[in-house]
Amino acid sequence: MNRKLSVLLVTGTLLGGLSLASQVGCGGKGGKGGNPSPAPAAPTQGPTLITQPVDVTVGAGMDATFTVAAKGEPKPSYQWFKGTPEAGQEIPGAQAPTYTHSSVKAEDHDQTYFVKVTNRVGTVVSKVVSLKVVERPELVEQPISMSGLRDTETTFSVAAVGAPQLSFQWERSEDQGATWVAIPGATERKYTFKPVMKDLGSRFRAMVSNSHGSAHSDPVRVVNTLLAHKIVGGLSGNFHASSSSMSIPVGTRLVYSFPLDEPVLSHQWQRSEDQGGSWVDIPGAVQPEYEHTIQATDKGIQIRVLTKGEHGSTLSNPSKRMSAS
Repeated sequence: MNRKLSVLLVTGTLLGGLSLASQVGCGGKGGKGGNPSPAPAAPTQGPTLITQPVDVTVGAGMDATFTVAAKGEPKPSYQWFKGTPEAGQEIPGAQAPTYTHSSVKAEDHDQTYFVKVTNRVGTVVSKVVSLKVVERPELVEQPISMSGLRDTETTFSVAAVGAPQLSFQWERSEDQGATWVAIPGATERKYTFKPVMKDLGSRFRAMVSNSHGSAHSDPVRVVNTLLAHKIVGGLSGNFHASSSSMSIPVGTRLVYSFPLDEPVLSHQWQRSEDQGGSWVDIPGAVQPEYEHTIQATDKGIQIRVLTKGEHGSTLSNPSKRMSAS
């Protein structure tokens, strides 16, 4: 019987692929009630970027959205940063595959961003992308026509905002604004020059540009008219004058005017007590003429007027410095 059993065992192994002895042995260790096999370990994989974020260009005031796609096991988490990996600043709450910067401003232009994607296996860092803010030039300060004389230095200036960087080009017209020609070398925010005779009849303007558009300032002129004054009463005592100042007796009444060759819509007379360093509007002084009575406290005061007409504003030259005597 032992010999036959051996044959059966061998035969069972050859024909069944699983030995009968193995089957018996399993039953001998508990059969169906034996210990279960251990569960296979969960697969792990470090995060991988499927889609990198890209540069974003938007207009000022709009929202800018950056997006990344990643995979990994376990599921990865996200954290967006401002700057570069060498010196990044964590953005609070930016912990999703998409980050939106709301209502961008001109100063956000060229700001950079990146994202870190992490799970317990590892971390991967995206490429650095940038935000481009498109803003057409906008003038925030217009030039003012100036009273001037030939060979006396005159300056026009403008102020503008926009992104990317702005460029300036001053232009002149000798036919009342019908055609304009760029002034060579006049490519700064301010244009300073000494007028010659033909400049006194010309108009000037600034063109402000960037890669997304341009804007022109109001046209201005060099006005060949100085602030005029006349004494209307109260003069007593000594009266001394130089090229830049006057010593005037207390109580003297002076009337100032600024004759122009075009209609004026409004006047605002101004006063300076620091040799023209700063100017303040004189309350109620909004008529074509301004009368001032010299006071004992007047020391080096100056008067000027800002007028507004159909073609822009004109600022007179300041008066001589006046002091009570």
